[in-house]
Amino acid sequence: MRYFENHEAIYARRLRAGADGWDDGAYDDFALREVVLSWLATSSAAKPGAKILELGCGTGALSCMLAKQGFQVTGVDISSSAISFARSIASKRALGVAFTVADVCALEFTDAGFDLVIDSHLLHCIALPLERRQLLSRISRLLASDGEFWTETMALQEGFQESPGRRIDRAGTVWTTVESPNLCSDAVMEGGSWWIPMRYISPTAEALLEEFAAAGLKPIEWSLVPSSVPGEMADFRTRLARCAL
Repeated sequence: MRYFENHEAIYARRLRAGADGWDDGAYDDFALREVVLSWLATSSAAKPGAKILELGCGTGALSCMLAKQGFQVTGVDISSSAISFARSIASKRALGVAFTVADVCALEFTDAGFDLVIDSHLLHCIALPLERRQLLSRISRLLASDGEFWTETMALQEGFQESPGRRIDRAGTVWTTVESPNLCSDAVMEGGSWWIPMRYISPTAEALLEEFAAAGLKPIEWSLVPSSVPGEMADFRTRLARCAL
């Protein structure tokens, strides 16, 4: 199993317990709601009937909101349990969202040209540098010439604490210990313990901008929102456009 495939077990457990998403709270009160609404109000890419791809859509709250506003929406997540739940909600609300179970690191569309690609807190779950480069390059290719990529992802802030079972390397990959390498094909042995990648926390906002630039994406706007909780990560938010060829 790859390190990011544990999302299925987490979603399945939460849904069995009566939750309707990754986080607690009402279904339609999801974390990215206000950010996305503010960008929809100002972005020229969010034109009537725009074609939108949501990466890491989970149980589909954002995709459903976008479809209700008249956009053509495709939602992708690796969790079959989350996608099944999303389809049931869209059906009850008579919304035509194309929900798909897929690994975004191997994502292919024969008909791309998306006006918007939105990262719903997926990018920081792709923890290894090579896979991040491949994913961001793929996102750039999926965009229409005047399309945009929107993301809110993690950046390091002062006070981040490592622990005996968690460490962060110089590249920004967060590793956690496991008892057996059989649990994950990405496990590595270091210091007498097995470690697997868990998250990516960029060392700086500038490092993220450089990563996006290498994939052919340039910022339209960006901001770094510090966490009010000591030791937690800051939120890096940005709208990006494709660089001219």
